[in-house]
Amino acid sequence: MKQYSYQILRYIPDQVTGEFVNVGLVLFSPDTKYLNVQMLEKSGRIKAVFPAVNSRILMGRLAAFTKAIQNISSDEKSLNLIKKIEEVTKTFLAPDDSALQFSPVEAGIDINIKNAFSYLYGRLITKYETPEPTKYLTDSDVWRNEYKTYFKEFEARKLLVSHKVKTKGKVEISFDYAIKNGKWNYLEPVTFDLSNKSNITDKVFRWMGKLEELGQSDESFNLYLLSKMPEDDDLAAFIYERLGNRSDESHKIQIIKPEDANKLAKQLMKDVNH
Repeated sequence: MKQYSYQILRYIPDQVTGEFVNVGLVLFSPDTKYLNVQMLEKSGRIKAVFPAVNSRILMGRLAAFTKAIQNISSDEKSLNLIKKIEEVTKTFLAPDDSALQFSPVEAGIDINIKNAFSYLYGRLITKYETPEPTKYLTDSDVWRNEYKTYFKEFEARKLLVSHKVKTKGKVEISFDYAIKNGKWNYLEPVTFDLSNKSNITDKVFRWMGKLEELGQSDESFNLYLLSKMPEDDDLAAFIYERLGNRSDESHKIQIIKPEDANKLAKQLMKDVNH
């Protein structure tokens, strides 16, 4: 059995939602000095999920990555210098907040590394080559389509403003929609109705970290997550469990659904008027 490691290249245009599409695979076996790469050659799947993508530029970048890694693979001297797959992937794409990001390194073993590569590429990349072109709402869409209408009076009276929270860790967290009525009330539109379970759970975990940081603020506030929930009851329960029970004496966190928005708006306006 031979060891190998691999990384998936993901296209993540919106760092807030974290929605992504797997667009390529890089695999390296130190035992056999086998390095291979394959990227999507057509943009249909990507455009189905992200209609606004500039497919010409994106596909050009993927082709450039492929050629560069293939050049290393075909150069015996360069190939022999490689000890870990990260030595290759970090050369062409450093970890940051860009739209193209490599996944964490995964490892495996197989008798035939070439067959392992073909299997992984089929399972992780081409398996979803022709998905249903479902349009998922972004966080901005959730505000515009589901909640904005309930807070028009606040906007008209210029009571809806942006505000930043400073934490003890010297981090500033910005909120586009905030109302002051003795304490700050933050209205944060957030969609959890994403294309797959992994995207949803990843977003929940990111929000858990954000709430942990907000909890270090000396400021007293209410945070209302104006949500678009998934249809899956188990996933919805997971979201409520992880994000809906994180209040304390100074910080109240509440998940709001569209059917609760009118009640929330009326209560906030009542508080402002008094």
